[in-house]
Amino acid sequence: SDLLSVGSWHDYKPELDRLKGAIREEGGLSYDTNTCGVHVHRSRKDLTELHITKLLTAFVRLRPWFETIAQRKSCRWGSFSFISDTVDNNCKLIYKKLKDGDMVRDRYVALNLRHRNTIEFRIYKGTLATDTLEAYILFSHFITEWAKQIRIVRIMNDPPEDLWENFKSYVKSGGLLGEVLTKYIAKKGI
Repeated sequence: SDLLSVGSWHDYKPELDRLKGAIREEGGLSYDTNTCGVHVHRSRKDLTELHITKLLTAFVRLRPWFETIAQRKSCRWGSFSFISDTVDNNCKLIYKKLKDGDMVRDRYVALNLRHRNTIEFRIYKGTLATDTLEAYILFSHFITEWAKQIRIVRIMNDPPEDLWENFKSYVKSGGLLGEVLTKYIAKKGI
């Protein structure tokens, strides 16, 4: 999985800070709007249908925590209903719908699967804060990597609180990038 390294992120961050200043000088808004959101694309290259099924199941089972990280509830631009309304936590049904192509109908969903080479996280509220942008990117990375390695039985059967704690432990083991996301999660009180 490709991810900005700490070094490359720090190379881009000054440019993002400069752009943020220019946007604000022109009266631009991001966080205090109803339509602006941040979309994070992640390569599908190393993802199997089982990995994506586990990730979709995590979206359903860990939704309250996802919404806290994303700083917005499900909305028309990044809805969770495409999963929860149709499959009700049933991993087998998620996998079947994924195999049958039923998970790629709409792009305005929390995890957009319509792109051939990427998955698109559409859950994040707009922001001009570079530390929040970094947390969004890191969350997308770590939740995907966690979903790849966790056993399907656990993601289906463990209580959501236990799954969240397991995810946080996984993030803490993620070196410097894990430390950054761990601090953001703590800042959000979850």
